[in-house]
Amino acid sequence: MANAKRLLIVDDSEIDRSILRNILSKCFEITEVENGYAALELITKNRIKIDGVLLDISMPVLDGFNVLDIMSENGINTQLL
Repeated sequence: MANAKRLLIVDDSEIDRSILRNILSKCFEITEVENGYAALELITKNRIKIDGVLLDISMPVLDGFNVLDIMSENGINTQLL
């Protein structure tokens, strides 16, 4: 997919990630992780260009709201849609 936007799917449910990947991979280049910590590591340390994040709010250990707070505290552009 040339010039496809990259979408990060963050969800602790493998089934949900699979369903979302199958639906969205037609329009987006998909990267997926299973928890908030992995998402933050990918975004902050690896500096992969991510165009959008589909973030599960209810996850164990580090929920989606905490991920957004940490992103905001670190100057990572967050815009809720």
